[in-house]
Amino acid sequence: MRKPKKAQSQKSSRQQSMKSMKGVNLQQSDLDMQFDAIAFGQRGLSQLGVLFFAIFFVFLSARLAGQVIGSIGGLIMLDVGYYSIGICVAVPLLIWTASIFFSDFIRSFAIACLTLIGIFTLLFFLDYFGIFEVVPDRLLVALDDENMSYADHFLFESLLPSILGLIVAIVYFQSSRLFIATINVLFIERRKVFASSFAAIVAVLLAFLMGGLNGFSVIVEQLRPVIENLEGLEYLTSSQVQTSRMSALLISTVYGVVLWAGAWRANQRRHVPWEHPDLFRNLALILGSWRGTSFHKLDLSGVSFRKANLANTDLRAQKLYRTCFQEATGLERARVDSRYLDLEVPKVQTLLTHGTSQEIDYNRLNLRGAYLQGADLRRMFFIDTDLSGADLSDADLRGAILARTQAIGADFSNANLTGICIQDWSVNSETDFSNVLCDYVYRELDEKGEPTDRYPADRNFEPQEFESLYQEIGNVAELVFKEGVNWRAFSFSMQKLDLEDDGLGLELKGFERRGDRWVVRVTHNQHVPKQEVESRLLAMYDDMKGLLAAKEDQIHQLLGIASDQAESIKELSQKPFGNSFFITGSTITNLTGSGNIEYTEVASQVREIITHGSDRQQAAPFVRQFVQQLKQQDVAVTGATQLELMEQLMISEAEADPSFRAYLLQESPQILQAMAGTPLTQVIERAIAQLRQDQKSNFRV
Repeated sequence: MRKPKKAQSQKSSRQQSMKSMKGVNLQQSDLDMQFDAIAFGQRGLSQLGVLFFAIFFVFLSARLAGQVIGSIGGLIMLDVGYYSIGICVAVPLLIWTASIFFSDFIRSFAIACLTLIGIFTLLFFLDYFGIFEVVPDRLLVALDDENMSYADHFLFESLLPSILGLIVAIVYFQSSRLFIATINVLFIERRKVFASSFAAIVAVLLAFLMGGLNGFSVIVEQLRPVIENLEGLEYLTSSQVQTSRMSALLISTVYGVVLWAGAWRANQRRHVPWEHPDLFRNLALILGSWRGTSFHKLDLSGVSFRKANLANTDLRAQKLYRTCFQEATGLERARVDSRYLDLEVPKVQTLLTHGTSQEIDYNRLNLRGAYLQGADLRRMFFIDTDLSGADLSDADLRGAILARTQAIGADFSNANLTGICIQDWSVNSETDFSNVLCDYVYRELDEKGEPTDRYPADRNFEPQEFESLYQEIGNVAELVFKEGVNWRAFSFSMQKLDLEDDGLGLELKGFERRGDRWVVRVTHNQHVPKQEVESRLLAMYDDMKGLLAAKEDQIHQLLGIASDQAESIKELSQKPFGNSFFITGSTITNLTGSGNIEYTEVASQVREIITHGSDRQQAAPFVRQFVQQLKQQDVAVTGATQLELMEQLMISEAEADPSFRAYLLQESPQILQAMAGTPLTQVIERAIAQLRQDQKSNFRV
């Protein structure tokens, strides 16, 4: 009994160790399909390394900015006469600093540049016309330069420190933004964020003090020859120099703190690092995932990260087909890309992790292969969205807009699709609609983006009716004929292939006309490749057409068909009657050939229904009688085929009888009003619309 206990203990220990996989560089062979409730990301030492690098980078930029601001502050506070430099530097910097609290970087930078150009131009003209003394006379005397009467050279000298001051301020501001974003990526606990921010602020203050002191000292040394030549040298005492130094340091340090607050405000306004696209988001996530758990370029199809912690993880996977992120945390702080789906978009991350979102606009996004099982997607917009291969099983899509949505291979099994809009959506045989709940759908969007054209218009879908209408059958071969179909040859071809290989399971499913071509759909057994069925049928069809023309008797013997049967087949110059029936002579037959009925018999029934259509109570007995007859004779068993047959008969009778056509067109309002709320409404509407369209076409001709 001890060995099982030991084995169980080892297994439990292994599971416990697998609760954390931080800092692991995984390969495809290392993948497990279940990574539930596991912590990924960086180890503590890696986080400390990134934190030290970020603080050091901010310290360097603050040191440079402090030196430049301290130099300029000293130049102003010493009151030597460099007014132009003070004005040209201070005004653009102050305006730019104020703008960063309310505008983005590009706009604030443009404002600073325009301010700098405007100030420079204004000072130049004021000095030129003698309105403002940009360079005092005593400074010109001290400089011993008689050629600076309009201070042209001096004004240009003031432009260089102005540009330099703006550049170093921007570098420090942007490095502060990057540091704040990096801290938000590295840590989620408030105490760690506070401790890291406090350390950075201390480093910034120290850097500005050191830089300001050094900058002031450099300026004093450079201006010493000028100061010694100024009249009234006694005014510049050591105490005044000390006061100027302290003032310059205070200006430099306060400005550094203000810029730090501006960086924090800019990040808060743009929600860095979670807004996309954003430079600081990408840089912070690169730093945050350094030496963290890596799934780079791996195929994560079908992998479950349910309840896992994905912060500081490299999730730039090659494939994320139905990868489960539900209830996972830290995805917004993982390094991702959009090579497979739009995982960089914050609202997509929210949808994948929470199974719902406050955002409802998911138009024109790539959500292929997204794992949205059981998600709450009510009234969301997925217009032009790629949902190919997405797992939407058990999802609630009531009222969702799926116009022009790519749903190829999507799984809607057990989903609630009531009220969805399906205008021009794309589905295929791999799209799974099994056991969906759907009362009705909308087939159009109006100009305001509201769904219209409810279907069914006056009732709800019966159980599994939606599935039968929209579920594409996978084992369907489509044969395209350019010059019509020789139905005798095609019928012989199917019978002969069935005799030769009963494993094909061929069955005529339907046909339709697409432009100038006919498309015939034939179902077959799933284990038989579609290409094989199509090639064999087309080859047999070509052979049969030739044999029918030359050796019809031999074909009858080959198929074992008696002479009386051959004669009946010979009369099968069938014409399509809608999508579900043939008409041969005066007989209407369904596609399977299981039931038929005389045309004149059912045509009289339809005329009775239409004639009494203005009174629903009188028309009801005729409808019941007609439906019962179609069922008994096995011509049209389902409601959909019954309504289709009535529509085709109405159109056919109206084309043959002008008086019946006129009655339909003139009395249509009364008939439709009386039939409102019944399945016949849509049938009559479509038939009348077709007749009116034919009437317009004939009129044009």
